[in-house]
Amino acid sequence: MKGVGIHVIPDHGIDPIAISNQEIITIEDIRRAAWAVNGTEAGVHYFMTHRHAVFGDRTVAEAVEAGKARVVLGAILNAAGI
Repeated sequence: MKGVGIHVIPDHGIDPIAISNQEIITIEDIRRAAWAVNGTEAGVHYFMTHRHAVFGDRTVAEAVEAGKARVVLGAILNAAGI
């Protein structure tokens, strides 16, 4: 585990900040970042499949398809306190 501010996130060798610096962010990048922050398949599954008000009541895939990949990634980083 590594500390980020007052939050502690699982350390799976995935850097969600590096993902946010990519020019193009794919749905798989979002899944990897969610895994890095949450660390459980159940948490990632919930995040990826449920509708979220912050994404305009869309699923992650719908938000990414609508060009909101950075908004989704920002929500992941915000949840981790990054």
